[in-house]
Formats: sequence, structure tokens, C-alpha cells
Amino acid sequence: MIKESVTVDDVIALLNEAIALDPDAMHSLVSARVTCNDALARHSTIQVALEDREFKVGIIGILNGIFGKNERGLGPVAGIFNFSLENEAAPVLTTFVRTADTRI
Repeated sequence: MIKESVTVDDVIALLNEAIALDPDAMHSLVSARVTCNDALARHSTIQVALEDREFKVGIIGILNGIFGKNERGLGPVAGIFNFSLENEAAPVLTTFVRTADTRI
């Protein structure tokens, strides 16, 4: 069944379901960033970061672009990562939530 519309909460629920099914795959997917051009970096809602003097975009930046951003420039979908003192270099994706104070 094709859904003609979805909400932020629908997307977050699906992402959390995917983490439950395969946390390693979701961590890899969400952590992946690819180089993008200036035109994509200037898009009004897609979230792009500047890393090592290159613009980079990931899947959450694209998903947030669908829903827009708040006055602080943040989209409504955020990933929560668990940082361990034993392994600071490897935070682990644990869940998705609505970005704080975002009700788009």
C-alpha cells in the first residue's frame, strides 16, 4: 500500500523499527555522509554539513528536508547516539526522536 502522506512521527516510528531489526545497518546508514555540491548545500530545507572543507549530506538531512526546519534551522528528526567512556570514538545509534522544541 502506497501512503500518500506521512507525518514526522510516522518516519520516526519506521526508523526506530528499522533500528530494532538491524541496529548495525541503521548505524552505518545514518552515519554515512557523501560529498555534495553547492547547489544542494544551499537548499532551503535539506540539512548539509561542512566537513573538511566539503559539503556533506546524509539520509537524515534529506528526510528532514521533506519536513522543513524550525527557526534555528533544525529539522524535526534527530538520532540519539550513546557515547561510552570505554569507547569514545564509536558512539552507537540507539533511537530516533523529534528534535527538541520542533513541532513542524
